[in-house]
Amino acid sequence: MTPLRQRMIAAMQMRGFSPRTHESYLDAVRDLAKFPRRSPDTLEHADLTRYSEHLVVQRSLAPASVRLIYNGIRFFYLRVLAWPTVDLEGLDHNSAHPGHAATSVSAGRVTGRGRRRRAGGGRSTCASTWSNSAG
Repeated sequence: MTPLRQRMIAAMQMRGFSPRTHESYLDAVRDLAKFPRRSPDTLEHADLTRYSEHLVVQRSLAPASVRLIYNGIRFFYLRVLAWPTVDLEGLDHNSAHPGHAATSVSAGRVTGRGRRRRAGGGRSTCASTWSNSAG
């Protein structure tokens, strides 16, 4: 397990996240890192933009799935890496669903229209590891 992954797990434990949230958020960041085949702490804005386009256009994910990925990535960059803001253009699924308002994220608040919903239903369990690169 990479030090970066350990930091993310510790941050989620400190906030009392459920095991399912741990799994979902870790999966989101792992999948993000697999897309450009680089450690997520080395990614730049352009990488995040390409990934968001990939999720919405090529994978055609449902809005709820995109929101879950969005929240995991946002948590990672704001709380684990302590970025002051995160621009996840497209990851709020606005481009695929024009009726939704844009979302701007900073360390202290989320602005925009929308509701947070607790994910329910059957989600398959899988073992998660990030890339072999040290974080």
